[in-house]
Amino acid sequence: MLNKKIILLLKASVLISTFVSQCLLANMLISPMRVAFNDRDRSAEIILINPGNKTKSYRLDWVQLKAREMGGYDEMNEQQADNYPTASDMLRFSPKQVTLEPGGRQLVKLGARRPRDLANGEYRSHLRFTLLPDEQDADTEGKTGINLNLLLNYTIPVIIRQGALDYQVTIDSLQVDKIEVNDENRYNFIVNLTRSGHNSTFGSINVFWTRSNSNNEIKVAELNSLNFYSDVNHITRRLHWQPKDIAPSSGKFRVVYKGGKEFRGKILAEKTFNL
Repeated sequence: MLNKKIILLLKASVLISTFVSQCLLANMLISPMRVAFNDRDRSAEIILINPGNKTKSYRLDWVQLKAREMGGYDEMNEQQADNYPTASDMLRFSPKQVTLEPGGRQLVKLGARRPRDLANGEYRSHLRFTLLPDEQDADTEGKTGINLNLLLNYTIPVIIRQGALDYQVTIDSLQVDKIEVNDENRYNFIVNLTRSGHNSTFGSINVFWTRSNSNNEIKVAELNSLNFYSDVNHITRRLHWQPKDIAPSSGKFRVVYKGGKEFRGKILAEKTFNL
């Protein structure tokens, strides 16, 4: 029963996140999508682009978010944030609001100032980019009664690390899920991972398959830009089976969590499953 609930929640979150991402991409582009300050880092830059065909205004501010095991975030209230290792008090950014013409871009500068007695560990806040509605958007929202806030905000994590990196990640389980879409069978993997230590990790999960009685290993699934944050110890993620001309069958499945960004070149976790 628990596995079925997890699968249903994952399916719903994928549909919602895909819809929201498409709407956001039409209104703003942000690069990079994640910023991490290590011990000696003092500054960073983010590029904000208006990809649309209308002039748009954006407001930037901090928001404190806690990660969920199934993906996504919960916004913390002031009391919760006081008991959480946030980074925003140690960070400054500019500008705080900008108006961009179609195709225009803005460089957002970030600066980090650590207190001398900062304890070792990891601190995180999220920089929120809010697309401000123009008069026409406001009129449309008032007439239809639709709340567009979900489509207008996007956040990126900003991390400050103090001390040596401390993390361990293990891949606990792999499950194959079959669903029927338009009279076609589609397959997905449900991957469960566990983390310990003070620090989060970042990278991609790849699944490789070697069919029984074969020595030919092929990549069959991939999930990029995976943040495994330090405020959760377990996460569950869904990966789509990529080959269209074959279905999964018995064999060996090798799951690799490969590091990206500052973890580039590292294998963060790896495990083989016989299914």
